Amino acid sequence: RTFNVNRRIVTPLAAAKNRTYDGTNEVEVEISLSGVLNADSEEVKASASGIMATPDAGTGKIVFVNEILLSGDAADNYILSAESTQTSVDIARAEITEFSISAEDKVYDGNTAAKAEITSLTGILPEDEGQVSLVGNAVFDEANAGERTVTYTASGLTGAKSGNYTLTDTAKTADAQAKITPAQVIFSIGAASFIYDGK
Repeated sequence: RTFNVNRRIVTPLAAAKNRTYDGTNEVEVEISLSGVLNADSEEVKASASGIMATPDAGTGKIVFVNEILLSGDAADNYILSAESTQTSVDIARAEITEFSISAEDKVYDGNTAAKAEITSLTGILPEDEGQVSLVGNAVFDEANAGERTVTYTASGLTGAKSGNYTLTDTAKTADAQAKITPAQVIFSIGAASFIYDGK
């Protein structure tokens, strides 16, 4: 008499590892198997690849788990109920840890308003450069003419990829040096005109 021994059906259960945004769609997943006999628990393993629809940061993002494969000495005794499944993952925002600025000189105008340009952002992926910008305000340390310090205080981020980043406490301010030059004042005495420039 001949008997056929059918392979035991096991169900794959996927769990994705949360991580920080890195610009890629791939997600590391671990596969556990429901239905494996206790005696075979160390002899049957499963692996798979996980991918998201987009690489962007977010919580509870859907991960499509594909190409689930069995391996191990007892793998031939089992068959998967499905070779794909889904799970979810949290992708944290990447940190911008510091930035630098250059500041423009200006003529004395009685206030501390300043103009500054962001020259670098530390923590931005190369492929996202130009798609993340700082929002903030620049001021001189005082309004009087002279060599001054300009401080740029960041209040947030903007740009197509800004939702993938966050500012750390060390990336809230940056300083640069700039000059406030004396204002020229023209006054007349009789037919003669003079320019006063503070000297």
